[in-house]
Amino acid sequence: MRLTEDDAWVLCCPVCKKRLVYAKDLHAFCCENGHSFDIARQGYVHLRPGGANGKGHAHGDDDEMVRARTRFLESGAYAPLSDQINQTALACSCFTRGQVATICDAGCGEGYYTNRLAQALAMGTNTNTRIFGFDLSRKAVAHGAVQAREQLSKPLFAVASLFHMPLRDHSVDLLLNVFAPFGASEFLRILSPHGAVLQVIPGARHLWEMKCCLYERPYENEEPVLAPDGFVLERQIRVRYVFDASENQWDLFFMTPYMWRTSPQDREKLMNTVLSSLTADFLLRVLLPKD
Repeated sequence: MRLTEDDAWVLCCPVCKKRLVYAKDLHAFCCENGHSFDIARQGYVHLRPGGANGKGHAHGDDDEMVRARTRFLESGAYAPLSDQINQTALACSCFTRGQVATICDAGCGEGYYTNRLAQALAMGTNTNTRIFGFDLSRKAVAHGAVQAREQLSKPLFAVASLFHMPLRDHSVDLLLNVFAPFGASEFLRILSPHGAVLQVIPGARHLWEMKCCLYERPYENEEPVLAPDGFVLERQIRVRYVFDASENQWDLFFMTPYMWRTSPQDREKLMNTVLSSLTADFLLRVLLPKD
């Protein structure tokens, strides 16, 4: 994790909303009211009130889900989507003004898309950035922070709610929201006037062959036509391709909503099926705050 005083400037205390300062001697973030948030040995920080330092009820994905998603994503199955996210992000205006760009991945999970974007930025000329990844799952952000140690441009990962992010008003230039809840009012609060949201949602035929295997009457995902309240849809990019999921179809199943909705009998159908040809269908939406 690479931190500067400017990086800490955009962070605010999740308890009192005062500015957070990185105290190098304490290896912690502190505010003027005495609230302190230690940086874990893995490199992440807990910035969600009520559960700091790992105490309290666990939120978000557990160990098994994080491991399953990590194995699947590291197989490269969703790399074309990540590449398109990076390409679209690098074309955003926040990288053309010569200023430090602040990027936030809201609902970053284990940091796959966050860290790959950091890699893309480090390989290009857009290295003047600060990157944050927020998620409710402590297990997930810990994994992301460990992976980020290898990055030249190291994101800061934190346990935080998407609906109460520890960021100052209008401090974010680019916000990623990949398969995560969309907190419209909170996103509008933290976005700068010239900022943008890159939202990724499932397309109509996403994982269609898996749905056909699991359910007698599968239905297509509904694709939204309008932008969320407070936003305008600048453009929409469809990313669709076919990939072989036969070696990791169970890891994929565990990272989908189907895991919670599928009966034991229907799961057995998947056990007896090899998904060697599976459709990936994503919508990448570029959303701008309304004037």
